[in-house]
Amino acid sequence: MKLIRFASLFFAAALCVSQADAQWVQKGLSDRGIAKIGVGSSGWFAITSDSGSVFRSTNGGTNWSQVFPSAGVDIALAPNGMIFIAADSMCRSTDGGVTWVNVRNLETTCVAISPTGCVFRSDFLLYDGDTFEISTDNGSTWSSPIAGGAAFAFRLRCAVTAGRGPASDMGAFPFMSVSSDGGQTWQRKEGYPALGAPFAWSSNGNFLGAQPLSYAGYLYLSTDTCVTSTEVSSITPSSLQALSSIGVLVGTDTLGIFLFSDNGDSLGTLNTGLTDLHIHCLAMDTAGYVYAGTNAGVWRRPLSQLAVSVNKPSSTVPQEFSLSQNYPNPFNPSTTIRLVLPQRSRVRLTIYNILGQQVAELANEEMSAGSYERVWNPIVASGLYFYRIEAVPVTDPGKRFVDVKKMIFLK
Repeated sequence: MKLIRFASLFFAAALCVSQADAQWVQKGLSDRGIAKIGVGSSGWFAITSDSGSVFRSTNGGTNWSQVFPSAGVDIALAPNGMIFIAADSMCRSTDGGVTWVNVRNLETTCVAISPTGCVFRSDFLLYDGDTFEISTDNGSTWSSPIAGGAAFAFRLRCAVTAGRGPASDMGAFPFMSVSSDGGQTWQRKEGYPALGAPFAWSSNGNFLGAQPLSYAGYLYLSTDTCVTSTEVSSITPSSLQALSSIGVLVGTDTLGIFLFSDNGDSLGTLNTGLTDLHIHCLAMDTAGYVYAGTNAGVWRRPLSQLAVSVNKPSSTVPQEFSLSQNYPNPFNPSTTIRLVLPQRSRVRLTIYNILGQQVAELANEEMSAGSYERVWNPIVASGLYFYRIEAVPVTDPGKRFVDVKKMIFLK
């Protein structure tokens, strides 16, 4: 009997761990905004949004200690364990952040490490244009300045960067440069560029990035290495993280995290567990986890779990709009809302309390025809709530679809 009880308790504990692991889990610094995250053999590193202080954890986020005082704006961890910080100067640590040396006495705004081990650093000067340098010896020596450096994306020996020219060269107009030899030579894209930062190079060779020119705005897809692009969503990306094969994670300032396929199809949101949807950065490690930096600290989720948790559209094309009753209802702690679109539409799915105040927004984007599910995991008081859909077909705005349904949340 004792053995049976022990086995039951063990199974229950394992189930709790599995369920907790199947969502975003808070991993420390909950009272700090996180601007950048770096994860490697030296531990976890997080740059705070307020002061640029860098914190390190060596026990999976349980404890954090400050290792860099202030002014940090970007971080990159090399496979050999070295850590590089972009700040008022370019700094490097070879002992996990205990000590730092200045390897480039120039203000640095972006740092990245290519798959071939080259270190890229850039500085942004509004009136002098974007430039970056490359080091092949861990920062001991640097190449001559190259135009670009607002952001970087790597795939094998290929690299892409974005930038803006100097004021004398009409610096308001951005450009992109591509290298196919690890950064030794670069080809500047002439004419109107296809993408702006942030951007990510997906596993099939396509690009996802922000609206051109403004370096902010809607999400675009390029299938020809940034020569041309097509808008795939009206969400505004704050950060992107290419995954090994599932697709690309897109962080937003207010709507949380979306997953897009390598071909630019929206696969839905991945917000389960998050209590803060202001996403400032995304990162991925080699152990199979992805990370998010928010106004409420560092969050982590297993990469293997993302593919089965995302709200995917069905493969069959429906004939009419519909909004289903949420299930379960009443519910605690979460419920699922299903919607059906017969054609590509601009969709907004919102939740209101009995006073008519909006308490959540589960979708605000363009979606292809198909069936979708959205999960609401509320942090609100028990009671009656309403969820409302407004869907406007892209090619036929006159067929606007609106519906409202009730649901009950019980704590």
